[in-house]
Amino acid sequence: MTIMDRKAAELWWNIPMNGIERETFSVPKEVCYYVKKSPISEWEVVTWGDIHKKRTEIIKRSVEFKRRHSQIKPCIIWVFYNNSFLMGGYYTVIKTLNREYYLNFRGRGLSGDEKSFQQKVMQIFPLCLPMPEMFENWMAMFAKKYHTPTFHRHRKIQGVAYSWCKINEYGYLEDIIIKPQSN
Repeated sequence: MTIMDRKAAELWWNIPMNGIERETFSVPKEVCYYVKKSPISEWEVVTWGDIHKKRTEIIKRSVEFKRRHSQIKPCIIWVFYNNSFLMGGYYTVIKTLNREYYLNFRGRGLSGDEKSFQQKVMQIFPLCLPMPEMFENWMAMFAKKYHTPTFHRHRKIQGVAYSWCKINEYGYLEDIIIKPQSN
């Protein structure tokens, strides 16, 4: 593969040839360089836009690769009471900056079963025995002990505490921890 930059193209393609009339050649502004893949092929134009597009693709791939690792993020443990006929009761939500993980509703976004995450939260904030049967009681105690009226204005019974969580490379909640270990 042969590469010829702008100045070389203007130099070589403006050399006068014996007996041949040629116009002066000037390289357009958007052209970065010329490429010839084999000795018999034509010169191909590579523009600044092509270079920018290739660099952007490389950066995107690099960012995607970096994001595909498990991360430890700060989170909020939010327990609230929903006073509704249809969906009434206590709910526990692990909130990160851009995701929510419900521990007792649908279980979406969890890498394991709901019961193990419920026990983990009960162990981090010990208010009663960490047993799945006691989770409803634990939520009521949590909302009373960590009560805050300002987190969500429309919820009268709610509690908020801060913690850390481990999110795996696919965006699923993997673990809830008290404080990340420093290396």
